[in-house]
Amino acid sequence: MEFKPFIDDFKRCARALDTRGEPFELDTPLALLARLMHDVEGYLSEAEMHTLAEIGGYIYREAWRNKALRGD
Repeated sequence: MEFKPFIDDFKRCARALDTRGEPFELDTPLALLARLMHDVEGYLSEAEMHTLAEIGGYIYREAWRNKALRGD
């Protein structure tokens, strides 16, 4: 599978976050993604930017659901 190296990177990063005791907070990846999108705007195609926005939508939706479950 051509995407396996990236999935393996995600797993390594997740383990490192747990090892460092980073809190599980979905606002952090949203902010990182928004900053990345700002930085690459104009360099990526509209389709690539849409893909990043879609990823952000998945993360945002999960963050919203988590906050609703907690009553925030």
